[in-house]
Amino acid sequence: MIPSTCKVMEAIPLTANNKVDRKTLKKMFASQIIDNTAFEPPKDNWIEQKLAEIWCELTDIERLSRNDDFFMIGGSSLSAVSLLNRLTEERFAVNIDLIFNNPMFKDMVEALQKGEDEEERFRQAIDTDALFKQVTRHRDHATPYLPQHTESAPAKVFMTGATGYLGIYILKSVLEQTNDTLYCLIRCRDEENGYFRLQQLADEKGLSLQLDRTRIKIIPGDLTADQFGIAPKRYQWLTQNIDKVLHIAALISLIAPLSSLYPINVKGSANVIELASTHKIKPIHYMSTIGVHYRLPYHKDEPPVPEDTNSFEPWHKPELTYEHTKYMAEQLFYMARQRQIPVNIFRSGAITWDNTQVAPFINDDAFVKFFRTCLSINAYPDSQILISTTPVNVVARYIAQLSKPEITSEGKNYHVVSRYSHTGDQIYQWLNSLGSQFEKLGFKQWNQKLADSFGRGFINRYFKHGMDQGGHHQYRIDNLEAALAAIGEVPFEVTPDYFTPIVDHFSKAIRQAAKQSTATSKTEV
Repeated sequence: MIPSTCKVMEAIPLTANNKVDRKTLKKMFASQIIDNTAFEPPKDNWIEQKLAEIWCELTDIERLSRNDDFFMIGGSSLSAVSLLNRLTEERFAVNIDLIFNNPMFKDMVEALQKGEDEEERFRQAIDTDALFKQVTRHRDHATPYLPQHTESAPAKVFMTGATGYLGIYILKSVLEQTNDTLYCLIRCRDEENGYFRLQQLADEKGLSLQLDRTRIKIIPGDLTADQFGIAPKRYQWLTQNIDKVLHIAALISLIAPLSSLYPINVKGSANVIELASTHKIKPIHYMSTIGVHYRLPYHKDEPPVPEDTNSFEPWHKPELTYEHTKYMAEQLFYMARQRQIPVNIFRSGAITWDNTQVAPFINDDAFVKFFRTCLSINAYPDSQILISTTPVNVVARYIAQLSKPEITSEGKNYHVVSRYSHTGDQIYQWLNSLGSQFEKLGFKQWNQKLADSFGRGFINRYFKHGMDQGGHHQYRIDNLEAALAAIGEVPFEVTPDYFTPIVDHFSKAIRQAAKQSTATSKTEV
């Protein structure tokens, strides 16, 4: 609270609208800040030069010293959030504490460099071959799996991710479509706390779900820990009695560093393989993402991506860490197939609201984040990139069906998506036909208009090369279609009415944004 300098003025500088001219004041006081240290320009390396560029942009100063304090040269708590977004866009492993705890330029550089070094060491230490060898050490002594292609007796199913958005829907679908018993691995204090979490999640999502404790068994544990951190006798019982595995759990983040995502998304998958290859071989049904196709070439009028695509160019230092961890997990499961451990891989796109509910729960996934970002400025970018969306209840129903041994043959890839992907332009035209008021802008203009929008960090991380890359593709669904045909179903198709729930959900926000836009226009006039 003690000012760094004080200046007596005859008058406060004002703008043409008779408001305080903060930029002029900032420049006047910046020259008055007492600094007993010698001026030290940023060093000529990419971290210091990039950080200096961002600092100068956010504080509107032209001459920056390594001894400057972000909050003493014009930074504020609001611009600290902008700084966080900008650093995130540049793929730094950073959080808001790093900024507030290291406000001096050279200290922030040191903290960023330390984070980069630690992340690089972590990346270099990853050895999926060694990890796979470790978790399949009991494979050769396990009883082989005998496929069953006729309706069998109720199975004991080990399930991860039941407390996730998709997971709770899958749990409900399996209970409704089979007589199986689900053994749910949940990070919880005890079994009662696990049941409480499941019921709370179901109620939050508006699901009518009564937890039948004769068919839902809670296993308190940690997916990332060896043998899930559970007692040896109980783990041994699982290896001997579980019939199949539903591996749905994942940590989904658009900005988290690889070191944060790896334990759940990769190590957790390896732990599942160990369970499935110990004592007796058990089929695995794994929830992946079409994001593993992110590195595939993206061209207009390209042919749909086939389901059996499983060989991708290795990602050494990925731009999108979530997709990278799912890519690595898939590699583990391909290795498992080579060791005669049957694995079905399900790849989904944007999993959206339940299309059977009048006012469904709207999960804040990437699609909704993008929508809210566009809503904040009432505009969307002109782009022909493709977006694949499918209701959460549809994906869950697909997986419950595809995990039945009498429906599918284990060891295939399935794109559990709607029949067609659609361009962003098409989707936002549909949204406008339902009552939204989105203006179409060029990507550069749209991105600049976002300014300090909450979504800009996400947008510029995911679409840092513009809107010509980073979208989805069209996907072949031959395996999915054949499996659904066997039970008299056809793949889901998106129609304009599909987007009614999100428009209704955000209608209040849309009206407020329109009102604010009108008020701003009147002020400018």
